[in-house]
Amino acid sequence: MPAGGLVTLGAGAILGGINWAQGAHQKNLARKAALANVRPTYQTPQSEQDLYNLTASQAGTGMSDASRQVYQNSANQGLGSVLAAIGRGGGDPNAISSAYGNYETGISKMALQ
Repeated sequence: MPAGGLVTLGAGAILGGINWAQGAHQKNLARKAALANVRPTYQTPQSEQDLYNLTASQAGTGMSDASRQVYQNSANQGLGSVLAAIGRGGGDPNAISSAYGNYETGISKMALQ
């Protein structure tokens, strides 16, 4: 092979290597960009934001006395029914304690509201 052919072959190999490196770099950049955009963006509609603000405002005012009384009466009736069923079924003090614990948990959750 003449000397000029080796230079041309060498220059072609160098240009090919440069093109390969540029392509690999572009591929890597594209992969990183694709991974960065995996999570979609979500714009909250104004109507949802308005409902959230209204709910937060109502939560700040607390529960009305009538609502609280309804929940309290319901909890008391539930506890009474459970205690009556435990008494008829011959339940032990642990069952009564468990029922009362559930009642107190319900009352506590209502107080948080």
